[in-house]
Amino acid sequence: MQLSYRAATLEDVDFLLQLRIDTMAEYMRSVGWPTDNETHRRRIMYKFEQSQIIFYEDERVGFLKAYADPDCWHLVQVQVGREFQGRGIGGRAVGKIITRATADKKDVALTVIVGNPAKALYSRLGFKALDIVDDEEQMRYYYQPL
Repeated sequence: MQLSYRAATLEDVDFLLQLRIDTMAEYMRSVGWPTDNETHRRRIMYKFEQSQIIFYEDERVGFLKAYADPDCWHLVQVQVGREFQGRGIGGRAVGKIITRATADKKDVALTVIVGNPAKALYSRLGFKALDIVDDEEQMRYYYQPL
């Protein structure tokens, strides 16, 4: 499976809004978070300059947002359209960040909404559950020197 990535642009925001509604609203509602379009847009625009569109062949299928600070990499968002889930796309996108973090000799931190089945993917990839804060489970992939 050939995936490619490109920087997200403002022209992608409508796609990203629909993707977020389709993939996240259910889990947000389950913990009582607002699911209005403005709430989704604020999350999309947070660190937007770090956003990448995931392509399978020539089709936009997902979204990846991550950044590094001096201590670790932060996986902010990874979303794959429902019709493309179960094909390893999310795992490969997260693996891309793990590879970059390993090259930088850093951990990767993320949070996942309690009840979101993506937690199983993160666990399979080696992330460890740490604590639950404000309806989000904090997880961390620990850098291990080769």
